[in-house]
Amino acid sequence: RSLAFIMGPRLQANEPWRWTGTYGHANYTSNVLLIPLFASLGLAFGSKSWWEKAAWGAAGAAAAWALVKLETRGAWLGAALGGVILFLLVLLALDLGERARRRFMLVSAASVLAGVLLAAGILAVPSWRGPIVERARAALRLEKGGSGRFQGWSNSVPFLKDHWLLGVGVESFRDAFLPYKSEELGRALGSQQLRDFHSMPLHALAEGGLGALLAYL
Repeated sequence: RSLAFIMGPRLQANEPWRWTGTYGHANYTSNVLLIPLFASLGLAFGSKSWWEKAAWGAAGAAAAWALVKLETRGAWLGAALGGVILFLLVLLALDLGERARRRFMLVSAASVLAGVLLAAGILAVPSWRGPIVERARAALRLEKGGSGRFQGWSNSVPFLKDHWLLGVGVESFRDAFLPYKSEELGRALGSQQLRDFHSMPLHALAEGGLGALLAYL
């Protein structure tokens, strides 16, 4: 339970293997952690002294470690996309000549291609593919499905059409959404109700309206 100040004091009741984080749910904490993750990495890159680089790098590593432990797939995707954007920004910030920058891009593209080919070669071997696929499925929790995400996003269109301006109020989404709940979403959730849209921007729009969405962005 190290770094409990980041991870939160308890585990989730419905998923006892998973940290809640300091915001009461792993998904919320993970989304917030993306901000200090890239802020600290950017500050580490821009710092002049080695100890500042080390301090900011350690902060970024702590945020990355917390993201791994919180096991939020959307945050992992956001971190991956953010990493690509940060890489491109760093490349543009480097004082390189046109030829050196082009060479750097070619080497990077070749490295990515080599990684893809290596992964394809490994997955082509049946005795290796099985354990790797099962491990990936377990890490991404694919066997548990999307918790009604896709059906909820589909049902969000008529709901947000009616409540996009002012929203329905904080902690009021669950009851306000019931008239918009489709049979398909009901089958996906079973006896449970949709607590949120599994999307921070959509949830901000749903509860706080357009003003809350703009503030979040």
